[in-house]
Amino acid sequence: MVTPFMKAFPDTVRHVLEEIDDKLALELPLSKVISQGPAPLLTACENSQPAIFTASMVILRVLEKNFGFNINDQTDLIMGHSLGEFAALAAASCLSTTNAVNLVHRRAVVMAECSRRQERGAPPPDPIAASFNHPLDPVSASKSTLGMVALLSQPAAQPAMLAEIDKILALPKSASPIPEGSLVQVGNLNSSTQTVLSGHLSGIFALLSHLREYSGHDPHPVRLNITAPFHTTIMKPAEKVVRSMLEQPGVITFPGSKPVVSNVSSREFESAEDVVDLLSRQATEVVNWVGSIKYAKEKRGIRRFIALGPGRVAAKLISSEGDKNDQVYHVAEPQDCEYLMKELGKD
Repeated sequence: MVTPFMKAFPDTVRHVLEEIDDKLALELPLSKVISQGPAPLLTACENSQPAIFTASMVILRVLEKNFGFNINDQTDLIMGHSLGEFAALAAASCLSTTNAVNLVHRRAVVMAECSRRQERGAPPPDPIAASFNHPLDPVSASKSTLGMVALLSQPAAQPAMLAEIDKILALPKSASPIPEGSLVQVGNLNSSTQTVLSGHLSGIFALLSHLREYSGHDPHPVRLNITAPFHTTIMKPAEKVVRSMLEQPGVITFPGSKPVVSNVSSREFESAEDVVDLLSRQATEVVNWVGSIKYAKEKRGIRRFIALGPGRVAAKLISSEGDKNDQVYHVAEPQDCEYLMKELGKD
């Protein structure tokens, strides 16, 4: 995840990793989990989310310190998809890197515990009293009853399909096709062709069957490799812990160096209170990524997008909403940094 950068730019990367390890003070430092694994430990929510955040910050710092990238001069707007929203706020200096990774880690621990308890039918955890060094107890994708499923449809069909999903979710229990005890919510509006449902898998597939049989919609379902119902009310304890941490004095700096777009509102954060409210609610509400892209393009005239971090989800989703006038760069490897700076140098 960060090994190529460590080999190429050891001083820059080591500084970021040491800063984060010192802040989290975990029994097994996050840097060792990232570099040594094993895979089940790295992919557990408690570790994967801060690891992804860390990788994003490593790439940003390498761009700044080793390639001369200046986020203040070379960007107009910052946004991040789901977990990436924390990195976006850190990039804009609304959150320090250490405060942001602390938020991400504690949020991830509580989210993982919410999922575990939901699987066992236990009550949700107390977010404030929860242990932040919970022993690893992962639930495999094959055994999990929770998760997220992307529904792929044609752009013209999506608005009517979403309206029908909202109708089904609003039905009383006695009339709902969703099994008793199952929860289903729209978790992400990722693009004009991709809607993500989150919650109990039995309920998600029951809703999908109803859509096909009675509503004339036949989206293609893709189960995501996720065993947690992110962006649903099951994660209410995570919302509470993020809110309580953000409300501590000195955690938020506002305004930051650049405007940041909220996943929940698809508009720029307007105040520190806005950051507290909207970033907290992101744990339980819809990530409106397609709305954020449209805002950037239509309201702010953005035509060049630079996506930093492992994986290509954000870059692909931006590209899917683009046209011939858009430029989308993805930076995940050292050679991507060189290519990006070469392209920016053409202006």
